[in-house]
Amino acid sequence: MANYYWAGTTSGLAWHTTGTLTRWQNSAGTYITTVPGSGDDVFFDGRSQLTCGMTTSVTRSCRSLNTTGYTGTLNFTAGTLNIGDAAAGAGAVALKLSSGMTFTVGGTLNFVSTSTTQQSITCAGKTLPITNFNGATNSSYVLAGNFASTGLLTITSGTLDTDPANNWTISSSGLTSTSGNTRSLIFNNSTINIGLGNWNVVSTGLTNSATAFSNCTIEISVAALAITFAGAGLSYGTLNTTSWSTFTSASLTITGSNTFVNFHVLVTDAYPPRTADLIFVDGTTQTITNVINMGGNVGKRLTVRSTTGGNQFILSKNISNVPFGRRYQANWITLIDARATGETKWFAANSIDNGNNVGWRFNNANEGVQSLLDCGI
Repeated sequence: MANYYWAGTTSGLAWHTTGTLTRWQNSAGTYITTVPGSGDDVFFDGRSQLTCGMTTSVTRSCRSLNTTGYTGTLNFTAGTLNIGDAAAGAGAVALKLSSGMTFTVGGTLNFVSTSTTQQSITCAGKTLPITNFNGATNSSYVLAGNFASTGLLTITSGTLDTDPANNWTISSSGLTSTSGNTRSLIFNNSTINIGLGNWNVVSTGLTNSATAFSNCTIEISVAALAITFAGAGLSYGTLNTTSWSTFTSASLTITGSNTFVNFHVLVTDAYPPRTADLIFVDGTTQTITNVINMGGNVGKRLTVRSTTGGNQFILSKNISNVPFGRRYQANWITLIDARATGETKWFAANSIDNGNNVGWRFNNANEGVQSLLDCGI
């Protein structure tokens, strides 16, 4: 185990090149010819503010990376960086980026610790590349601030904690945790924005499956042709769609029989797709304990349907939790194969009954005041 300090004498020198005295120094300030390994702590502490190049497809390793005091550029545009060892990094830090630095990304970052000590991750407003938590099943990480990744966030094993005292925002182009390995996701009251990707989890091996997402807000941007929310039958806080694609068609498919506190799937963009579909796997049940709101807008209806035409999906809600003054569960939709339970009737305003729907009240679009009294039943 050793400490490595970036002391590049020329901007753009490569992190991984051995046999040179122009890149790394030891704790005494003496240049060394070796490069960091998996048991070494790496520091960018200000002794050199020149760019460090990580632009080739090689694998680099360190026990921890701390850039406190660095205002230069860490140019991580290719290859892999593995962070972690059998012992925790210095000060129980796995990664600490500084707000004054520039961090360009395009490679892959793996947190691979086998230590049981909880280690911190600080992004300081920087965006990480594709990020994987794939260390030992007893490894543990805590976010010391908001977390952002340009690519997919994968949690294969271990614990990822958003810190009980803080409600962080986690942003990535999709989230997946499907390994079945022992793992714990402690997201507290955080907001998880999965951007342009899919949500894909399984409950096998998830030690806190009942609470992992139960009070989170999950935001999905349906900005690709087809997005999937594979919920694995777990409990979630609030699900929001933040935007829809400008393509001519886009869809969000919900799999698993899940429970949501609030469920908001709304096509509200100024230029939504011509065809927008909310799709549920037939035979599944989505239980909403507070507010459900599905809809499009004038001339841009959201089609709500099952994966198999003629086979129903179920939406369930307890009428005792309907907020005061709430008159409908859907607005500007085309509904097919939907069974609604828990209330005497669910109400779809400005909507079209396209068949095989049970437990719904409809009225036609543009027929004046939209209320339960005007449903024509």
